[in-house]
Amino acid sequence: MNKVVAFEWRRLYRSHLAAGLLGLAVLLSLLFFWFTKVGVDQYRQELLRTVTHTEETVGGEIGLLREQIKTSDQPAEKKQLKAQFNQAGRIDDGLMAQIEAIQRRQSASFLRGGIHARQEDIRYARQFQNGLLADPKQNRAVITEYQARLTYDQAFENLHTSLQPPIFLVNWQHLLANPVTLILAVLLFSTIWVMAQFTANGAWMQLNVFPSRRWLIANGLVMVTSWFGWMVFTNAIALLVSALWGQPLLSGQINWLAQYPGTNQSYLTMWLRYCGQSWLSFSLGYFIWLALTQLVQQRRRRQ
Repeated sequence: MNKVVAFEWRRLYRSHLAAGLLGLAVLLSLLFFWFTKVGVDQYRQELLRTVTHTEETVGGEIGLLREQIKTSDQPAEKKQLKAQFNQAGRIDDGLMAQIEAIQRRQSASFLRGGIHARQEDIRYARQFQNGLLADPKQNRAVITEYQARLTYDQAFENLHTSLQPPIFLVNWQHLLANPVTLILAVLLFSTIWVMAQFTANGAWMQLNVFPSRRWLIANGLVMVTSWFGWMVFTNAIALLVSALWGQPLLSGQINWLAQYPGTNQSYLTMWLRYCGQSWLSFSLGYFIWLALTQLVQQRRRRQ
């Protein structure tokens, strides 16, 4: 068995597949970094537009309340309108702080402004039935997330598009655990196996390796190990480029041991989870594919 495994390693080493996989690892890692960088820039602009639009909507409500105060001639109604006007102004103050924080790229100021705006919106909804930003449940969820980030000194980032190493590598490894990615990887890594099945090399192996399943197992072990090494290599490149050239969305850093928002797991745990999922899924899929191709070839020889 050891000789068959060694033979498969030599076949992989001498093939163009080994060099191609290394080049592909570098190319895909750099492309993913570049697309993520573009996404971060776009998200920052979108975030500024969203907060600015929200502030303009609240500002319009403030202007409407101001006009109603001027035209009201009933003391009780005027008193309520003034209270509503002042409370809406406090919400607007938080939004203005967020806009300024985005422009100056100050993550902590953005989080504090968001907490202030949503806390005041909860009070607004409690006093005047409807909030100006969101329902109290949504506001509390945002406040909880923002407060956790401030407590553990974590920057504000978009979990789906970020150049911060922990988030960037979690997203990269999540891509490698995607079923479509795994199917393409199985097909690519099985190239030398499939080609051997339809050449004289395959016939020679069938005659000299008994039982024939030893060749299947040997190739599977080599390629499953290669996939693990390929994942390690691509993650190392992703870590290197994100550490050297990655920029935060606003400012600050994300710690590997910080809690991943919406879960009770850390970024490191999430990354390890996707690594295990990717490796196990590839291993299972690869061996199934090898068995199918060998079964097809055996039936073809009998005909």
